[in-house]
Amino acid sequence: KGTKQKKFQGGPPTTLAATAILSLSQLLQTCYNFNFRSNLLQIIVRQANHRSCEEVRSSCCQALAAMFSKDVQGEASLEAVRRMSKMIKERQQHSGGRRGGIIVRPELLNTWLSLPLRVHEDEAMAAKLAAQAKAKKAKKSQRDKEMADIEKEMKEGEATVDKMELATNQAEI
Repeated sequence: KGTKQKKFQGGPPTTLAATAILSLSQLLQTCYNFNFRSNLLQIIVRQANHRSCEEVRSSCCQALAAMFSKDVQGEASLEAVRRMSKMIKERQQHSGGRRGGIIVRPELLNTWLSLPLRVHEDEAMAAKLAAQAKAKKAKKSQRDKEMADIEKEMKEGEATVDKMELATNQAEI
């Protein structure tokens, strides 16, 4: 008959899977800025919280910490932190408030200490307000442009009506 897929039980990874994950963590350490970064981060973040294989977990955490320290622009770090926080929230929801089980490994949380947070809170707030003002200005200029287009069309419409009125008036004369 048909073949059924085995559901992943969360046990220790096979030798091939562990080798693949270790290779992916090395790739993240050396070259994190490429097209498939999202896919790579998804795997690395999930495996950085692996409960049964210490080697895989430590390699993934080291790769994340290295990426955090090397990322100058901060885009890859932001994406990784978002994925980590999403995973933590999902784990909390699936645990159902049970106590006793480790939802997140301490090694994973310790990678956040490698984040080079260079911006102070007041600078971040100023940047956020500047971005909001810029968006508001862009929205206003878009609205002004739309109004100018509408007014232009109305004038053209009025001019057409005036020409028609002129033609009917001249025909009556």
